[in-house]
Amino acid sequence: MRNRILWGLSLLALSASMLYASGAVCAKNPGQYKFIVNYGMSFGGESASKVEALLNSLSGVINKKTGIKISMLSARDSEEAYEKLKSGEADFGIIRPMQYARAVEEKAPLTPLMNLAINKKQETEICVYANKKTPVKMEGLRGKNVMLLEDKEWIYAQQYLADKGIDEKLPDYFSKTLLGDNPQSALYTLVFKKADAAIMTEMAYIMAVNTDKRFNDISKMECMGKYPVDPLVFRNDFDKQDSEKIVKMLVTAHKDPDFKDVHIYFVSGQAFFTKVKPDLYKDFRDRVAKAKKNGWLKDFEKWRKTQGK
Repeated sequence: MRNRILWGLSLLALSASMLYASGAVCAKNPGQYKFIVNYGMSFGGESASKVEALLNSLSGVINKKTGIKISMLSARDSEEAYEKLKSGEADFGIIRPMQYARAVEEKAPLTPLMNLAINKKQETEICVYANKKTPVKMEGLRGKNVMLLEDKEWIYAQQYLADKGIDEKLPDYFSKTLLGDNPQSALYTLVFKKADAAIMTEMAYIMAVNTDKRFNDISKMECMGKYPVDPLVFRNDFDKQDSEKIVKMLVTAHKDPDFKDVHIYFVSGQAFFTKVKPDLYKDFRDRVAKAKKNGWLKDFEKWRKTQGK
């Protein structure tokens, strides 16, 4: 569900830029903006025909209002999206907080101006989930089987142990550490008792829990800290007046009748675009810096290779 919301709203962000780009000047590409669409994050679970239908619908709105076009670039994942934004091949797009932390470290010319508040929150939390009948918290997971989804869960779990004075790496602390494909796969491992707990964002759990009634037996046990929602970043050479117009349009897009074809994505996730400041991501950037210093991210990459992903 979260992937469906993100890809629908990525298209919405693209369409809004088109509506306001008439006569716009971008420092590197006068008269044209390029929006990067992260297929790995944004189009998951949707058929090609559905994607094409929505693109055609949005193109119709754009042509009717302005008669202009904009280039759309694709990326396999957030890492590729970041590289294209950093190089100037793309002008704006949605990336993960991990890539934004890297952007700050590398002094890439990117600034987050918005993010997609889901369930009216700009931040979520990373938490431990388990079956209600066998409740367990992080300190009780020694020697247990645990599923993670991404590097962020690894960082939060490893820092939690460190803060508790537990000097062990996750693969040593857990009996088996599993890598899930998505929130649903993580919850199914709990339903079928293939794992004792799963670590994911509360937002991911909320989006997944209603997709199968068996997930109602899974509950939040403990949270390990706040995690900011994926930012919509703009290159710093993006024309300021045009970026302000795009931001102004997107904050009201969830109730704009011109975008009725994508309103379902707002409703299903109680979602809407909100303005943000870079400081929203500072705490997470600090976590990433600590993880790099302690070698936790290298540990994650080494472990991920053992998972065949």
